Amino acid sequence: MKPPSTSVEGNSSHGDNAILVLCPICSLGFSYSGGLERHLAGHKRNPTAHLAHLVGAIGFKCGNCAAEFGTQIGLFRHHRRAHPAEYNDEKLARRPVSQYNWFTLEDATLGNMATELYGSSGTKGTPIFLFYLSCVWMKPSPTLITLILFLIHLAGTWTT
Repeated sequence: MKPPSTSVEGNSSHGDNAILVLCPICSLGFSYSGGLERHLAGHKRNPTAHLAHLVGAIGFKCGNCAAEFGTQIGLFRHHRRAHPAEYNDEKLARRPVSQYNWFTLEDATLGNMATELYGSSGTKGTPIFLFYLSCVWMKPSPTLITLILFLIHLAGTWTT
């Protein structure tokens, strides 16, 4: 559903700052209809918070300090810049957990490779098995992945 036309009468100027359309709710002016459409979506999404700027209300308070903001965007920007560690922790907590557990997949692959290459017992497999154990405790990194790929390559070309 499109909003009624709110073109400003008698404004034929098409300069950079020319106001061509007005918001029918709060009379905020826009130079492009796309800007008005985004603005109207804000009225629909959260009318109270969206109109807070008209009365000078400050409705968004930082949970980590005493800073207050009139818009949610202002609070997000402050949180990201002033409290990056907390912001990143919250962002990571919201991220869905991957269905593929890196450690589970690689543990099984490397364990099977060590068993296939050297058998389940004996001293010949000890260096590979120790490498495997060290991989389990390391965090994934490009270097570790390169080493794992090299080990996989060795498993494919190894002849006894």
